[in-house]
This record gives sequence, C-alpha cells and structure tokens, in this order.
Amino acid sequence: MNIYLLNTTIEGKETLLLSIINPEIDTEAKLTAKAIVGFVLDTNKPISTENVRLNPTFIDHFHKTIVFFAQFNDGIIHLVEQQQNGFVYINDLRNKAEKEVRKEDIIGSFEVKNGELIHNSYQPNRAYKMITADGAFVLQPELEALLYSTAY
Repeated sequence: MNIYLLNTTIEGKETLLLSIINPEIDTEAKLTAKAIVGFVLDTNKPISTENVRLNPTFIDHFHKTIVFFAQFNDGIIHLVEQQQNGFVYINDLRNKAEKEVRKEDIIGSFEVKNGELIHNSYQPNRAYKMITADGAFVLQPELEALLYSTAY
C-alpha cells in the first residue's frame, strides 16, 4: 500500500503525517482521521516503529475493514472451509518470501467452527507492527482498495 508523507502545521508546529491518501494526487479524496496512519515524532530520524505514533482512529478503521473484508473474500472463505475448526490468520504481506510468518506480521485472527468464520471472534494481534524495518504494511490488493475507499 502506498503511504504518503504529508507536511502540515498543527497548533503552530510543523508536523509530518503518514497517510494512505495523498490529496495532491487524488483530488476527489478528503484527508480524514481514518486516512492518517500516524505522526512522525522526530523528522530528523528515519521512519520506524519507534519514530511513529500510530493514529488510533486509523487503527480502528484498519481492523474494522479487515472484519468486513473477511466475510466476502473468496480466499478467506476457502481457507475457512478447509480449516473446519481452529483459527484463520490475517497476515501482512510485506515479507512474502519468508517461509514462516513473524509474529509482528500477523495482523489478527478469526475463530473457525464447523467450516464457518465466527465474525465476532476477530482478535487483533497485539504484537503486530504496521511499520517495521521492512517498511509499512502491505495487504491483499482488494483489502487495500477497500481500506482506501472507506477512509474518506
């Protein structure tokens, strides 16, 4: 997913925002709290997990979008039918080449019972990192499109 750096002034202070929307490119989009991933704490340091304060409104929107998406995504529905019972994990795709998914790349999970996704069972993974040394989060293209289109 494209993450844009936007300079702005908040309460008289220059601030660098991370956003999934760039109003200069997409003139139809409005920059809302749902589109602001977070704020860079120190603009003299590289963007990292430690140097970004994530926006709670974006985090909430991110997870709600995943819950909605999971109900209609053919890939997830197929996994659920195969799994029958247990858990289905939603993973960040930024490290596709690795054989094992790192805990910081597991976004969350759903419980599966009798081949059905238990919709109210979604649990965000507290160890998940939206930004790592490997970059910002990467989602399935359809999920990215849904997240983007519902952020403004």
